[in-house]
Amino acid sequence: MKKIKGLVFVVTMVRLANKPLDQHMLFGPSVHNRPFLFENVESNGMEVFSKLPEARRAMKSFLGQKRAGVLEIQLAQLTIAIAETEEDLKLLRSSRKLIVIVYEEAKQVALVGRLVEGRHEGGVLPGSRLRYNGLKSIPSMDRALQVAQERKRQCDCGVRIASFDLLSF
Repeated sequence: MKKIKGLVFVVTMVRLANKPLDQHMLFGPSVHNRPFLFENVESNGMEVFSKLPEARRAMKSFLGQKRAGVLEIQLAQLTIAIAETEEDLKLLRSSRKLIVIVYEEAKQVALVGRLVEGRHEGGVLPGSRLRYNGLKSIPSMDRALQVAQERKRQCDCGVRIASFDLLSF
């Protein structure tokens, strides 16, 4: 089982004219966008900050850019356990906070949770990206397996099921 544990900052962006839904984006350290101190976790290979001062500095840098539509920004502890084998899936079976990780290309992933009425970005169903559904996870393994199977079929890409825990502070 692959584990990811560290700090992120969560940015809630309000609906803008060219964006159909409010978004909740998770940011970790920059991997591709130097000299920026931050990058969306879905594009940075799911990297997280390991130290609080580093996360705070990046969050302050984000705020300094005067981005339109930012409603809220907060630090959070992110813990993800990614099932890599059938045995790992059995260990996650009792979890009520599951997501499907869709490996789109290189380090680009989509973090997918449950479908929330009125909060779907369109495109592939079932499920909805966490950034659009209000960070809502999937409450059962059976449902997570259905979402993973259908995402894999429609996208023709790799998928993994993972536990997802986000604790704001």
